[in-house]
Amino acid sequence: TRYHNKITTIMFSWGSAPVKRTETERESYEEVNHLIVLIHGLNGGSQDLEYAHREMSSLSPKIQVRIIESNEGLTRDGIEVGASRVFREIKGIVAKLPNIKYFSIVGHSLGGLYSRYAIGLLQEEGFFEKIEPINFITLATPHVGSRPTDSSWFGWTVNFIARHFISVTGKQLVLEDDEKEPLLTKMCKKESSFMKALGLFKRRTIYANTSGDVTVNYNTSAIVHQSTPETFKNWKAMEKYPHIIQCEDVPPCSSEVESQGSLSTSQTLTDSEDMGSKPVEKKLLLEDEKSHFILEMLESLQTLSWRKISVKIDSFYFAHQNNAMKKRRFGF
Repeated sequence: TRYHNKITTIMFSWGSAPVKRTETERESYEEVNHLIVLIHGLNGGSQDLEYAHREMSSLSPKIQVRIIESNEGLTRDGIEVGASRVFREIKGIVAKLPNIKYFSIVGHSLGGLYSRYAIGLLQEEGFFEKIEPINFITLATPHVGSRPTDSSWFGWTVNFIARHFISVTGKQLVLEDDEKEPLLTKMCKKESSFMKALGLFKRRTIYANTSGDVTVNYNTSAIVHQSTPETFKNWKAMEKYPHIIQCEDVPPCSSEVESQGSLSTSQTLTDSEDMGSKPVEKKLLLEDEKSHFILEMLESLQTLSWRKISVKIDSFYFAHQNNAMKKRRFGF
């Protein structure tokens, strides 16, 4: 199944024309054996992922790409509620595709959290006993929440807006939904169905904006302790993929190492000779009353292997939306 490796590669595509399939190839679902599900983020819609849908659909007639539609206009009622809709929609799609053997999922921003919760629900039903999970991909997803951990006016403002204007989902993103155990921390428990399901995928890929994303910081989308490394500011983009400045396969990190208080992770995107910012980052994290939740989630998620791709889009704010691959010119 040579096209499996191309599913992640298509995220790198730059201006390549989609391959058109014939009507004969499209007319029967019987030949489809790989389902790819795309999930939009907060206040998003199907249009956010149309380019990704078009490009991935061109990979092979054996692939069926679907954009989840059940959350449009309904992204503020809680991660678990939205993920349950995703779960039900996936089951409905699979019921119409009798020969599905492989499954991949792509989530933009909040869609990545929906993905993590939904695959946990699928795991509980034995979904992956019959269907093999291949690619788990997130784009600018706040894996450990969107809570600014400093005491600046900006951090206070973001937390206030999330709590009071984004309803249940907002409180969950800034870890204000439960004082003892926020939902995001439950999703990171190693014995949970969410983590077990995540560990089953052959490949887990993360795209993280190194700048221009005021909605989702680098550390939460890249699952690292630090904000964007200083060394990234002077790095040049890859010639073939203009918006990618680093791509690295990160092996699982020992939880024992993390429990000792080390902020470095073996071969992560943030490893560099410039270690001077790490004590500052630790201080910033420890200033916040929720920092222990963030550290626990990072430690748990880092026990899995990841492909981490650092992206730079020249935009002060719209880097977050552009990461959703709305248009070919952003094509990764």
